Amino acid sequence: MMHLYAVTALSHNQVESALPANSKQFIAVAAPQLAVPAAPTVEATADPTAAPPRVRLRLWPGRGPAPSRIDVYRTTKESLAAANAMGPPVGSAPVNDAELTFDDERAPVGWRRLRYRAVAWTTDDDSAGRVGSRSSASAAVSALLPPAEPPTVVDLSLNKAGSTDAECLVAWKSDMLVSPTPLGPHSVVVETTDEVGNPIVRLEGQLDRLPTVANLASLPPADPDHRAIFRVETEGATTQFATWVPRPAADEPFHLTVKLIDPLRRIGREAREVPPLPPG
Repeated sequence: MMHLYAVTALSHNQVESALPANSKQFIAVAAPQLAVPAAPTVEATADPTAAPPRVRLRLWPGRGPAPSRIDVYRTTKESLAAANAMGPPVGSAPVNDAELTFDDERAPVGWRRLRYRAVAWTTDDDSAGRVGSRSSASAAVSALLPPAEPPTVVDLSLNKAGSTDAECLVAWKSDMLVSPTPLGPHSVVVETTDEVGNPIVRLEGQLDRLPTVANLASLPPADPDHRAIFRVETEGATTQFATWVPRPAADEPFHLTVKLIDPLRRIGREAREVPPLPPG
């Protein structure tokens, strides 16, 4: 709505001066209105098999002034999503007649839950005296984008220092998440067999429940009555594991298999033949 203002003078005798004779002498002012849209609705679906892996968001504008775009925000921290303090948007979707979608192709792959919120924006409409504004944030939705491949066993080492004719110390590394994921924990299995396939020992455990040692030097000695897989405290994204396995005989090789199992029950494995200790 347009408002026209004029200024007149008033004498001591309460006599008012004339209004401007020319309309251009009036002061024209438009009182703008904020066009505040309603919060949008968001639905998130993860697609870990896509190339690249992505999270597809479906977006619906709310009622009220029609927005021109919807901004998408992402975080891995539940506290930030709850407080609506998620930093800058990861992208935007223009509002048109088609179904609104946004593919987050930069979403981090892993076992941490991704949380999304969306905000709608209107644009300025000078002819209607409206000023563009943002909506309140949508409710938070979550998605999990797990790795497309099963876990891997790396740097499998046999006959580590301290091994004897009766016990073999083996160690390996993995970048699996030690703490439980939203879908459950990772686990590890160690199996050994003799040369003809007869089982010797089988050990297993959840990564977050394995006993922990500071380094291989502080690993407890082999205990045939209480065998366990140990987690070695390491820095960075890779974690080392170690265990003692019995030999069938001092001069006999045997077969060792290490399996890593993720919460989707996908198995990564590494198998080796363990030779006897060299003489001397």
